[in-house]
Amino acid sequence: MREQLLAKLLFVETQCINPQDALVIRLLIEGFEIHEIVYLKKDSIDTDYRAITFNDGFGNQKQYQISTRCAQLFMSAINQTHYISNNGFDHTKIIKSELRDSNYVIKVGTSDYLPYEDNPLEMDSIVLKTIYNRLRTLAEIYNIPEITFVTTVRVKSNHTS
Repeated sequence: MREQLLAKLLFVETQCINPQDALVIRLLIEGFEIHEIVYLKKDSIDTDYRAITFNDGFGNQKQYQISTRCAQLFMSAINQTHYISNNGFDHTKIIKSELRDSNYVIKVGTSDYLPYEDNPLEMDSIVLKTIYNRLRTLAEIYNIPEITFVTTVRVKSNHTS
């Protein structure tokens, strides 16, 4: 089962036109849990050592070694300024939304409702909701419901090229 899931995740990662989506999938493949992705900031990466360091919701510092591919996607995600909805799947109606500039790697759209933008806990929950919604959309587009399953388990593969 795990190898089949990994193959599906790798397929979806290669199909993602939004670097942020590809990064989320790649991070799941490399063993991150969904709630850890929420806390990733622009300065979390050390490209020289291919490491991501962040503080979780409890203030504990965590560090993971990442693949070269993951580091590349991380940098692309940081630089992403627009998000194409539905992964560009509906060619008759491509919606390109501007992303809100923030320190978070996974950015939310400028039109997303942010009731307490200065409250870090509020932003964490909005980023988490954004990640879940994007994964759910990818699961529907590619008819791979297992994508939403990986939000509840740690995948951790040896596929870190």
